[in-house]
Amino acid sequence: MLPYIDIPFQYGANLSGASVDELKLIFSFFLSYPLAGVLKRIPDAKPYQKNLFIITISLFYLVGLFDLWGGIRTLLISSVGAYLIAKHIKDDYMPWLGFVFLMGHMSFSHIIRQNLNAPDKLDITGKGSRESGQTNRLT
Repeated sequence: MLPYIDIPFQYGANLSGASVDELKLIFSFFLSYPLAGVLKRIPDAKPYQKNLFIITISLFYLVGLFDLWGGIRTLLISSVGAYLIAKHIKDDYMPWLGFVFLMGHMSFSHIIRQNLNAPDKLDITGKGSRESGQTNRLT
């Protein structure tokens, strides 16, 4: 995580009662709109610049803002798997195999997340198990 990036979010969390990660998530939504305008102005004739911009912003969100190093692994598994399926399977069922692989990987990630049962932690699959329908009962 970038040094000192949590300071304004901690201050806002103390004032509002929201968690630091919730404020970071709201901030990232608001920051994404002007960044989309910047992306639109990168020339289409230079796709490497667009790709570099997208990768840089994604790394800033994942690592710099949210400290989600495990999210990089999850994205690499999904993207490399989809790439390898598209490159090496020259069958009519290639799109279906890609779809099943990606949905299976996403389902596996969500199941692991729910089993952790840590609603206060943010990860690449979403925030906590309470938002996914589970409730924690103190019995």
